[in-house]
Amino acid sequence: MKLRPQAPSEDAVWEDGQWLPLLDARDIEQRRSPLINLDHPVPDAPPNDTKRAAVYDALLLNARRHLKLTGRHLDVYPDIAELYAALTYGIKFARNEDAGSEGRLGKDHYTVKVIAPTNTTDTVTVKMSGNFSHLVVVKIAPNFRVTGRVVARKDMPGTSDQMRKIRWSALPETSAMTKGR
Repeated sequence: MKLRPQAPSEDAVWEDGQWLPLLDARDIEQRRSPLINLDHPVPDAPPNDTKRAAVYDALLLNARRHLKLTGRHLDVYPDIAELYAALTYGIKFARNEDAGSEGRLGKDHYTVKVIAPTNTTDTVTVKMSGNFSHLVVVKIAPNFRVTGRVVARKDMPGTSDQMRKIRWSALPETSAMTKGR
């Protein structure tokens, strides 16, 4: 029986017959790990958000590795979506709130919904009784490409029911916002 060699550190992951470092101190300083070669646009973090960007990268990378290794998805997609919204759009989230909760950018309140690779449709369900002025929908494709779209509450398509289903294709394409950074 062939044994796996001892891990060089607790921050290493076994992949394709070798140990790879998960995070390196240089990742935080340089913003990108040479290990992360996913075919997706990664948000550019403001200088004071490099640690959060490293966590975003690690979560996305580990979700992909876990799926490849086990065939199962990790339950991290809401966290990835929230980090993407924070890094891309500058939204500030309270530390103790759950993923998908409301954040703020200036005086505006934002809520984040995710379309995960496990979703069978490209829709999100939004509870309209929530306290938000903007909706951020983050789509994580099966190839782990991450994109986001923002829509003002008043511009949301659909009826004024308490629960509203929103299709990804009905949302306007959004570029990164610089407000609040």
